[in-house]
Amino acid sequence: MAQQDSRLYEAMFLVETNIASDSEATKGMIQTVMDRANAELVICRLWDERRLAYNIDKHKRAAYILCYFRANGTAISSIERDVQLSEHLLRVLVLRADHISPEELERIKDLPDRRTTPPAGPPIQHPTREDTPAADVLTEDAATEDISTADVSSEDEPAAEPEEVPGEPT
Repeated sequence: MAQQDSRLYEAMFLVETNIASDSEATKGMIQTVMDRANAELVICRLWDERRLAYNIDKHKRAAYILCYFRANGTAISSIERDVQLSEHLLRVLVLRADHISPEELERIKDLPDRRTTPPAGPPIQHPTREDTPAADVLTEDAATEDISTADVSSEDEPAAEPEEVPGEPT
């Protein structure tokens, strides 16, 4: 399928969440679009599922599917047209991926799919106050102290009455 003048492209598909939950159906839809455009699908994986910034066809959430494929430059318009005609593929963004080396592409292939495996490794530990050096603690306390001791009157507190000075009429 890949011809001599084909290039590597990167595509981000927005897919309905109910369809994206079935990974085989999602990959089948994208494979069909690629086959119609005479493109060779190299990698197709779930990137993330997120809330959309604005509704697309009454959908508030969508799954982001990241794909790498090889195709002729004229195939891109065919892919975009097929996505516009699809009911389940909401949007697509296609970019040339000339910056990705074959070694990096192999490394991306070997990464686990987010749908099937949880992230590997221990959970991320965020530093606590006990973990910070003493110098950092002192500067944090000084900054906090400057703010907390400032003479700021609150609207909720009644105004302080002036002190009486002996010998002055009130």
